[in-house]
Amino acid sequence: VLSSYLVYVEAFILVAACFYCIVSFGLVIAIFLVLLVPTPVLTGLPLKRYRWLSLAVIAGLLAMVLVSNAIASSEPSTSQQSYAQGLAEHLTEIGAVMYGAYWCPHCIDQKALFGDAAKYLPYVECDPKGSNANPLLCAQKGVRGYPTWEIGGTMYASVQPLETLARLSGYPAPQ
Repeated sequence: VLSSYLVYVEAFILVAACFYCIVSFGLVIAIFLVLLVPTPVLTGLPLKRYRWLSLAVIAGLLAMVLVSNAIASSEPSTSQQSYAQGLAEHLTEIGAVMYGAYWCPHCIDQKALFGDAAKYLPYVECDPKGSNANPLLCAQKGVRGYPTWEIGGTMYASVQPLETLARLSGYPAPQ
């Protein structure tokens, strides 16, 4: 039940896809269905008894594929992408900075909000093992969690919606 709820939140509230979460959900459903079927005492029983189990597993896998495709088809529109790119370029122009770590799932979520425009973000890698890392700057700025945004000299921790970043940086709201 919890796994079903989390997949619902992922698909319809966050509108995001997590391949591992969907696979995990499928495995939980498959295990649940296998546990519902009585275990045969004798080997060699006819496979007809497992017909419904097979259909249920196939239906579950089909449902996973449909949910994955529904989430994947909800990619941002071109206007949303151009807005995200404009916002990313604006953040760079005004000297805003996103501090993060390559392994941080919240940083990945923040970049996902920008889609393809994430490459325009003013990003500083705080983990010394990351590419082009600058852990000293992160320490000097007092970054304690990721992502942390610095906009106009003020620090904002956690994932920020694009609308919030636009408001904080003085970028016009989307039309």
